[in-house]
This record gives sequence, C-alpha cells and structure tokens, in this order.
Amino acid sequence: MRGYREKMAAYRLPVDRRRELRAFCQVADAAGLALIQQAAVDACGDSLAPWIVRHVTLPQKDWDVLQFEGIPCSVDTFRVYRARFYAILNRLLTMQAAENTPQGGTPAPKKTPQGGLQQATGAAPAE
Repeated sequence: MRGYREKMAAYRLPVDRRRELRAFCQVADAAGLALIQQAAVDACGDSLAPWIVRHVTLPQKDWDVLQFEGIPCSVDTFRVYRARFYAILNRLLTMQAAENTPQGGTPAPKKTPQGGLQQATGAAPAE
C-alpha cells in the first residue's frame, strides 16, 4: 500500500487506549455493538466492515484466520482500516461520554437498584 506509514500516522492512538477499545469491543452489549458496527462502516464502508467487526469482537480472529476465511484486502490495507476504525470508535465513545456528563464536568449520579443515588466515585450513598 502506498503511503502506508503516513496513513497509519493519521490514526495513531496510544497503545493503552487501543487496548481499552479492544477490550470494550470484546465485552460490548447490544448498544456497544451498534456503536462498533457504526464505527466500522464509517471507517471502511460496507465491504470490509463485517471483517473489522469480527476481528475486534472475537478474541481469536487474527490476520491469519481472516486471510484463511477470504478477507478481500491486503494486510496493510486491513491495518489502516483497523487503525481508522479505532480512531472513529474512540471519537464516538468520547462524544457519548461528553453527552452523558453534565455541564459541571462530573458524571451524573446513577440510580442504584435500591432506588438511591450512586456517587460519581462509584461508592454507594451512606444510609
């Protein structure tokens, strides 16, 4: 792929953040999966999106397995699209977190199963 390094540089994320995103993908619920699919389609269109989704959501789907299954692109192309996917997913999750944070900057308290409010620190309220 021409300009591989330049294309990859445009989508670089810190290694720790990429690992967090990969972990999110592997434990995502229905809403998370919808976000993953949206990011995949935004990153590479309908043709490669299912391949990206399978790769990031299933733990044993590395390049060799995808190649055996017939992925329709080269490894460099796949890596660029995967990096673009993670950059888009990072942006979508950041936007979603910003929407769920009130203007004061701290997350809104969540309702506990008992009907009380849970503090932003995760500690249950004192009774």
